Amino acid sequence: MLAQFEEIAKKTKYRDFSDISYGMYTQLRTAALAVIDRVSGPESIYAKQANNLPVDERNMDNNLRHIPLLAGIVTALRDDVSNGFLDTARELIHGELFGDFLEMADFLLSESYKDAAAVMGGGVLETSSMLKSRPVDTGDQLHYCDAS
Repeated sequence: MLAQFEEIAKKTKYRDFSDISYGMYTQLRTAALAVIDRVSGPESIYAKQANNLPVDERNMDNNLRHIPLLAGIVTALRDDVSNGFLDTARELIHGELFGDFLEMADFLLSESYKDAAAVMGGGVLETSSMLKSRPVDTGDQLHYCDAS
């Protein structure tokens, strides 16, 4: 999405993007909103800011000036993801909790309760792999890591 924005910014003659098509505006806005929703969720500050940008149904020219604002919101999101600022207390607690469960599984195994240890350890690994499908910054785009 940010690469698209940069490409259009190079081609436009005006700082307010008034010379791009409404189709291109709609494509950029949709891409920005989709990235924000997938990465940070619909209730995040990023989503709220993007959704609070006014949309003028009668005069599309008024909407074009919001393109740099949308790109700024996505850039802030990308930077916050790459700096680890979206790691929540919930994720930190999960990490501690999973460590405790692995210790319990290890104890059960040492006491010869191999089936119980396998179930507990498998549950931790399964849940951990689901949480690993979180966004990773690769420059100008956000991708999800492969949990396998």
